[in-house]
Amino acid sequence: MVFLFLSFILKQKASMILKFIKFSYYNFLFSILIIFLINPGIPSRKFFSKNYKIKENQMYYCCNKCNIVAPVELNTAHCELCNICILNYDHHCIWTGKCIGKGNIIFFVDFLISLFLFIFSAIFIVFIILYKQLKI
Repeated sequence: MVFLFLSFILKQKASMILKFIKFSYYNFLFSILIIFLINPGIPSRKFFSKNYKIKENQMYYCCNKCNIVAPVELNTAHCELCNICILNYDHHCIWTGKCIGKGNIIFFVDFLISLFLFIFSAIFIVFIILYKQLKI
């Protein structure tokens, strides 16, 4: 049943499948490039310096290494690998070599989705090649 479905798709939609594969590949490259180039959420030292006006009844994060003070709501954390503080710190990605935070989390999600689509389309192509070789 699956082979019949694949043969129908191959005959009808081959150019559309190739366009999808190209789109997912270029989207993958674009998103990883943006992750490399964009600020992950490094706070401005001017705004978050020790001279920052502290409001009463609000909790603050104070980093002794970076000398910044930030409200806890901003989820600021210090990355030991990059040696910087990041707003809305998620993690340090070993695949991109950068911290993932407020500035690049959307592009990181796009990177993951496009990576999944690209891998899925590559598996689909291998399946098509095997199907053509078996000629069922």
